[in-house]
Amino acid sequence: MIGGNSPSERNLISGNTSAGIGGFAVTRLFIQGNYVGTDASGTFGIGTSSGISLTVAEAFVGGAGPGQGNLISGNVQGLNAGLGAGVTVTGNRIGTDAVGGARIPNDFGILMVQMSLVTVNNNVISGNRFDGIRVVNSSDIVVHSNVIGSTSPGMGNGRYGVVIFGTSTKNFVGFGNVIAANGIAGIQIGATISDLPSDNTVRGNSIHGNGGLGIDLGGDGVSPNNDCDSGRGPNLGQNFPVIALASPDPAGTRVAGTLNSVPGLTYQI
Repeated sequence: MIGGNSPSERNLISGNTSAGIGGFAVTRLFIQGNYVGTDASGTFGIGTSSGISLTVAEAFVGGAGPGQGNLISGNVQGLNAGLGAGVTVTGNRIGTDAVGGARIPNDFGILMVQMSLVTVNNNVISGNRFDGIRVVNSSDIVVHSNVIGSTSPGMGNGRYGVVIFGTSTKNFVGFGNVIAANGIAGIQIGATISDLPSDNTVRGNSIHGNGGLGIDLGGDGVSPNNDCDSGRGPNLGQNFPVIALASPDPAGTRVAGTLNSVPGLTYQI
């Protein structure tokens, strides 16, 4: 256990030339209630290279209880995790001050490279210079119930809310995320249209007010649909549905439209 859920157990870990907290080949590492990369008041940045760096590690960063979340701000990477599995990131402020009202940016809020079985939930990931969450060559990452960016002026992440690159597959971004006011796309899947992340699900988010598309495959803006979805690329270049009608209905709202995609398969919209 590094830290704890009371202010008296808090560690102040700032100004280091390498990682503030490093975990290599460890299991059941708990990191709770710390200020990593700021001053003792949580209002100024005195950053490190990586606030928290985890390699081949099973770790719990933050927690659901009062006082268990960490403040991880003012670093190059707020949380840098690689080559491992089984990390849970819950209840932290990443890129803000201690109360969430001002920016103390990391360059990247959370960076994951060759990770699997990671859950990121109930965090505030805002105000970072580049990306809120950056996922590279990783699988089975679940991102839910976070604020990624902000509706407050100047509190969005500078580039993407969430960006998924490389061979990343079967990741899930959904159910309760607010992804707003980020500088480019809310969510980008694929560095370019030739990048090959696949089977990444985006569902049940509130995505609005970003500088680019809410969801962008390949970073090229609106990708044109093609007949029978014959293209390849991020998420196999999945065509988008074309909405023809949205109107009130006694049961709710009636939506009509078309989807031109690979024949003989079932799609969930």
